Amino acid sequence: MAKKLKLQNDVKIFILYLLKNVGKPLYFNDLTEVVLADGYVDYMAFAECLADLSDTGNVLCTATPDGDLYEITEQGVAVAAELESKIAAYIRTQSLKSALRFLSFKERGIRVPVTSTKLDDGRYEMIFEITEKGAPLFSLSMTVDNSYMEQKMRYNFQNDPERIYRAILSVISGDSSFALKQ
Repeated sequence: MAKKLKLQNDVKIFILYLLKNVGKPLYFNDLTEVVLADGYVDYMAFAECLADLSDTGNVLCTATPDGDLYEITEQGVAVAAELESKIAAYIRTQSLKSALRFLSFKERGIRVPVTSTKLDDGRYEMIFEITEKGAPLFSLSMTVDNSYMEQKMRYNFQNDPERIYRAILSVISGDSSFALKQ
């Protein structure tokens, strides 16, 4: 379980850090996904802090036909640069990686669904998939022994699907260079 950022100032710094490093304005739904992805912030804290950041001029909110678009201001960039070190490095690194992956996947139309069904014997049948614009790129079906393994495997696959895909491709193809690519 991720350690939550509890202080409002930490949540604000975290939002500014992500907006600064993503490097482009984000629609509300995308910003929500990016900030909440790794579980460091809950929705209520996010929404309240985003409103405060907008009210104080650190984030600019522009209404568009597609929804509200949020962009970090010069003032917000300065605040983020000065205070981002208050957020643990592992939180910054993991969250930025997740944010960039989410945005890349969204642009390319990639989805990473995991489905599971509890079997009569208590085990779980799982299906791991990677699709691009609706076309399947990868699918793996397996049965796991318990709910702990189901949750752990779901998390690991959704957290780093590229690495798992490369590792399987490396083993199946016999070419270890696939596993080494970043």
